[in-house]
Amino acid sequence: FEAYCAWADYHDMMALTERLIARAAKAVCGTYRLPSNGNVIDFEPPWPRLRLTDLVASELGLSCGALKLEALERAWEKCKVPGPKPKKGTRR
Repeated sequence: FEAYCAWADYHDMMALTERLIARAAKAVCGTYRLPSNGNVIDFEPPWPRLRLTDLVASELGLSCGALKLEALERAWEKCKVPGPKPKKGTRR
């Protein structure tokens, strides 16, 4: 979905998104906790607020300070991510 709110910042938009999705899950399924492929996804607020760089570093087993292009390329190779390898000097 797409939404705009005058004078809102990204914190406000995160809170709006969280409320919208959590309330939809509760209204449709009667619960915040939904089974998915043998796991349970918990939509109950509040959700954790995480930085993308911290998540990438954690998944790749790197420290946040080590998120340099060369380290990311080595981690990409080690993880055997499906699909083409990103080209040097390009953005996706």
